[in-house]
Amino acid sequence: MTNRRGNPSATLLGDGDVLIAGGGDHDSPGGISSAELFHSATLSFQAIGPMHYGRISHTATLLKDGRVLIVGGRGETLATVAELYDPKTKKFSKTGRLLTRAINTQPGCFRMVGC
Repeated sequence: MTNRRGNPSATLLGDGDVLIAGGGDHDSPGGISSAELFHSATLSFQAIGPMHYGRISHTATLLKDGRVLIVGGRGETLATVAELYDPKTKKFSKTGRLLTRAINTQPGCFRMVGC
């Protein structure tokens, strides 16, 4: 990996690569914003543009169109914001605020509650 990280998300993309995003380290207990790709064909890592928010204990869901929806994570701000990763541009974009809060009930599990 290009950055040390614990508890990141790892999402298998349509081309066989893996998006590794966020996580935590000892210097950033609230989560890190860096992300990278693991290229399965070459067994190598490539750093890519950072997410807009540092995240740990978040979810990353592959959408039908190939983009990845990243939601939640530890912290009050992260309960209401999401972002998208586009594998074509290798960039993250903000999606706007969620209508409900995503509460992390345990690693990898979220519950939606009204604001």
